[in-house]
Amino acid sequence: MQELRPSIRSIVNISMEPILINSLSNRILADFMRCPYRFYWKNLRKKGGAQTEWREVVQYIVNQVIQDFYQSPVEKRSAFQILHLIENHWRIGIDLFGSKQEYYTVLAKVTDHLMQYLHRSEGLYPPLFLNEKINVYSEELQTQLSTSIQVSHWTNKTYNIKKYLVTDEQSVIDLYKHFMIVFSYEAFQVLPEYIEVVSLIHGKTSTVFLQ
Repeated sequence: MQELRPSIRSIVNISMEPILINSLSNRILADFMRCPYRFYWKNLRKKGGAQTEWREVVQYIVNQVIQDFYQSPVEKRSAFQILHLIENHWRIGIDLFGSKQEYYTVLAKVTDHLMQYLHRSEGLYPPLFLNEKINVYSEELQTQLSTSIQVSHWTNKTYNIKKYLVTDEQSVIDLYKHFMIVFSYEAFQVLPEYIEVVSLIHGKTSTVFLQ
């Protein structure tokens, strides 16, 4: 198990290798742990502004839809309910996007893939965690870190972690999986059975099995 758990610093150094940063301050590392998604776009891709902003807003909307879905009675969970929840929570201006076409493309993809993957998920069982903020003190960084686990369920061996991400960047997906390996071990001293990431942009899943 120890071999599967890379250090926080090693993950960030590997991720930032393209921009040749040899050493990172604890403040930068802490920023990475708090939000690896924003860290990637602003520090690695050097993209901010609307490109980052609409993704963060849509990600927030997705989190609310998922939370409402799992908090609903099982008999009410359906593709139609997901569509209704998206309609209720979708409060984002077209001006955040590069064009109307981009706006409607993102809306269509997020809607389609949420209906496809969320409806067939472990909807019959109450989640272990649901958009729950977890705090942990990192001895490596000598600082308090926190993240939110979007959805987690008990499994036959331990537990799983599932994340619906508003991205089509494989680097972001890989970064999130590595990050959660470290964070879950720091927080629970037990690795999840698997971590699954659903890309709501290209509609594919990426899973790493750890047990």
